[in-house]
Amino acid sequence: MNTAPSALTPEATAWMQAQIAIHTARAVAPLREELDKLDDWANGLFVVLADVLPQLLRAHPSAAAAIAPRWERAAESFDAVLASGQRKTNEGESLELLEARKMLYRVFAVVGLWPKARAKMRR
Repeated sequence: MNTAPSALTPEATAWMQAQIAIHTARAVAPLREELDKLDDWANGLFVVLADVLPQLLRAHPSAAAAIAPRWERAAESFDAVLASGQRKTNEGESLELLEARKMLYRVFAVVGLWPKARAKMRR
């Protein structure tokens, strides 16, 4: 259904739509750039954690034992939320908030940093 006033020609309507698109793109460009910077920062922080935590967890097995169950629950929650098609857990945690813990938990499990993983590897 065409909702344009009858006084506007199709050409004028097309021109207005093009102008709106141009102005919107200009307004969104700085926001997109800021989002890209924030995403790079967050990814850099994740890399720092992935680089530092293995050494800390090996040096402090009690810390690994304390963290592992919480991160394991985060990984399980991530899988459950993803499978359900929802965006958040019942506790209100988003997939994005769970994802870093899920990734680090699983990577560290593969390399045997968690007490349960180390015990399994010894068998």
